[in-house]
Parts: sequence; C-alpha cells; structure tokens
Amino acid sequence: MDIKKRLEQIKKPEDVDEQLRKAKAYVRKMRGKAIHEEMLEEKLNCQKQVKEAERTLRLLRRLSFDIDDALADGRTAISTLEGVF
Repeated sequence: MDIKKRLEQIKKPEDVDEQLRKAKAYVRKMRGKAIHEEMLEEKLNCQKQVKEAERTLRLLRRLSFDIDDALADGRTAISTLEGVF
C-alpha cells in the first residue's frame, strides 16, 4: 500500500499509530516472502515491493507529527503531502 492510501485511512490521531503498525507488519511480511521465493523473477519482484513498503513506512513515520497537527487543525492527513512531493 502506498503512502496516499495509508493517509486516506487516517481520520483521527489514533489511526496514525494503527497505520504505522500495519505498515510495519506489511514490511515484515514482504521481507519474509522475498526470502522464501525460489524463482528469481518473483524474488526480485518481492524485493521491489519490500523497498516500496519500507519507503512508505519511513515517510509515514516522518510525517506522523505533521499528521497529528493537521488533524488538530481540522485538515485531512493527506494534506501533509503537499510539502513532500
């Protein structure tokens, strides 16, 4: 799941922690899948997904305080991406 989809699911401050937990679990799942793949093409595809999942997790962690501030101001969580991209 990419960062935009994760941010769309955040409606209240508690959702930030939930999305962080889910993103971390997804990274662990994809790492395990990449390790156990036998076909080279599938292994490379899984490693690409791991890289994207790790990027999403890092970005979500970096934006977590900005998301909390945005929600407190009545803005959406996705509004925090304006300065990032």
